[in-house]
Amino acid sequence: MKIRKNIYLVLALLCISLDIIVTLSDLDDVTRVASSKKLTINDKIAWFIGFQVLLLIGLLFFIGVYRVQKKINRKNREALVNAFND
Repeated sequence: MKIRKNIYLVLALLCISLDIIVTLSDLDDVTRVASSKKLTINDKIAWFIGFQVLLLIGLLFFIGVYRVQKKINRKNREALVNAFND
C-alpha cells in the first residue's frame, strides 16, 4: 500500500506541476478569455474549469493519497492492538 501511496503522490505532483506550467505558458489566453465581452460568465467559468483539468486530476490523486494513508494508519493501529491482545 505504501507503493500505491507513493505512486499517487508522484502523479498528483506531476499533474499539478504540469498544470502550473501550462497555465503560465498560456497566460495571454487566460487574460484574453477573462476580458472578453462576447463570452458570458458561465462560458468563462466552463472554460476555466476545462483549462484546469490537470489541477482537478491532481487533487483527486491527493485525495487518494489521503485515503491510502488513512488505511495504512488503521492497519498499523489494528496490528498494535492485536500484538497486545496475543
